[in-house]
Amino acid sequence: MFKKTSGSRGFTLLEVMVALAVLAIALTAVVKNQGDAADALGEARLRLRAAWLAQDKMAELQTSGIESEALPEGEFEKEDAGFRWKAFVSVPPGFPMVEKVAVRVFWGLEDSERYVELVGFH
Repeated sequence: MFKKTSGSRGFTLLEVMVALAVLAIALTAVVKNQGDAADALGEARLRLRAAWLAQDKMAELQTSGIESEALPEGEFEKEDAGFRWKAFVSVPPGFPMVEKVAVRVFWGLEDSERYVELVGFH
């Protein structure tokens, strides 16, 4: 019924199916990479926000004063409600006149909690 002549051009059905399979595999990899990039961007935003909150809390503690006996901690409000903070005060060995103040800002669930720590000396 159909004769293939030596001068005919075009692709066979098998060639088209193989090309589509290769294209589907490549597009799957591209879509996965885009999802991974979006996850990494979200994590970077959280880390950056936590770092800003830690800087803000450190400045607040330095201006209001912090007592070694009362180690404060708390949660942020409003748009930062998913973050909580805790301050640590210690005296470095050999430097009794210096206080090391560390502020940690935590986020995430307990089983996958992350934090950013900012350290200063007072």
